[in-house]
Amino acid sequence: MTPHRIDIAGEEVLDELRPLWLALKRHHGAMAPDEGPVRGDDEGWGHRRCLYGEWIHEPDAFVAVARDAGGRPVGYAFVTLNGPGATWPRPDRFGYVESLVLLPEARGGGLGRELLRAVWDRVAALGGTEVRLGVIAANVPARAFYEALGFEPFELTVRTQQRP
Repeated sequence: MTPHRIDIAGEEVLDELRPLWLALKRHHGAMAPDEGPVRGDDEGWGHRRCLYGEWIHEPDAFVAVARDAGGRPVGYAFVTLNGPGATWPRPDRFGYVESLVLLPEARGGGLGRELLRAVWDRVAALGGTEVRLGVIAANVPARAFYEALGFEPFELTVRTQQRP
C-alpha cells in the first residue's frame, strides 16, 4: 500500500473533500442504478458541502482525512457525535459516520480499516462508546466490509413512493 497518514481535522479541510465526495456519489449511482440518475456534480457537492458546513460546527464533529505520501486526500470519514438517545440509556455518546469514502485506487489495501480505527479512537477520546453509520442496501461490498469489521445491523430505514 502507498504510504499514508490520517489527520483529524475540521472546517479547514471541507473544500478538499469535493473530488472524494464526487467519487462517492458516482459509486452510489453505480451501486443503485434503479434509483435513476444522480445529481450533477455542482448541485450534488453544493448540497453536501452545505450540510458539512453545518455539521462541522456541532460539538466535537470532525473529519478524519487519509492522505497519500504527497499529502493528497485519498479518503475521509466525516463524523458527528450524538447521544444519549431517548429510548435506551446506552450508549451515552456515539459517533455517527455521515460519509466514508476512499478513492478507488486507495481501496483494498487496509486503509478503510485504518480510517475507521482512527474514527473509533477519536470518538472514544471524546467519550463515545459506539460508532454507527448508514450504508446503501444495494452496496453489498460495503456491507460485507463493515460486517467484517464487527458492525452489525441496528436500525432499518424503509420507504414508500406511493400513498399507503
